[in-house]
Amino acid sequence: MSKLTLPLARRETLPNVTADTTKTKEIWDNIRLHRDKVSWHKVIWFPLHIPKLSIISWMAILDHLPTRDRLIRMRIITDSLCILCNEDPESRNHLFVDCIYATSLWNSIMNLSSMRYTHRSWESRIEWATQTWKGKSLLSIILRIAWTAFIYFIWEERNRRLFNRGSRTADQLLTYEALQSAGYLARLFLNTVDNPLQWLEECLLVLGLERFATLKPPSVGVVKLNFDGSLDPTTGSTTVGIIA
Repeated sequence: MSKLTLPLARRETLPNVTADTTKTKEIWDNIRLHRDKVSWHKVIWFPLHIPKLSIISWMAILDHLPTRDRLIRMRIITDSLCILCNEDPESRNHLFVDCIYATSLWNSIMNLSSMRYTHRSWESRIEWATQTWKGKSLLSIILRIAWTAFIYFIWEERNRRLFNRGSRTADQLLTYEALQSAGYLARLFLNTVDNPLQWLEECLLVLGLERFATLKPPSVGVVKLNFDGSLDPTTGSTTVGIIA
């Protein structure tokens, strides 16, 4: 059996929390262990990050997700085959980098972002992301959300298949991932941005799309109908709207 190593207990005396300490942040700073920040922390912990995506990505970087190679070392299972491709043993590096399913999904994400991407190892990808996705630009935020969403939904799909809840193709997962992430960003920015229309136009420019089409009134004596619709690929439900 593998041994579980627990962190050593703190031996130093903690500073007193005085009556003047009124903020939780100050109390936390007093009692926590202070260590140097890792180089990749801003890739997953950044303004506007989606917590559930960042937590799974953080666990993946630390290699703490219960992938099959780790479960075998713990003698919990004996089958090591990747459930997404059924070709190679499942490990953190294989699942998120080398698996053909993950590769197809990530290449599609890069194509949507109009970026060229060279296949890299897990460590090289983390280093590349750390050096490339800097600052607070819209594109940098979108790419970091896209990467954490990629990690999250690959792990979700893996568990979905493992526990017999069905499967999705890489294209279906890409659509679902995009809808989930875009929905979060839309709700967030519509509540926080002073000029949501300007921000949405900026998003279109980043994605290389044209500006919004404007609705113009018809000529006198002409009846004009504008149709729009939406589809939820997860439920199959549709919505159609008509403006006269």
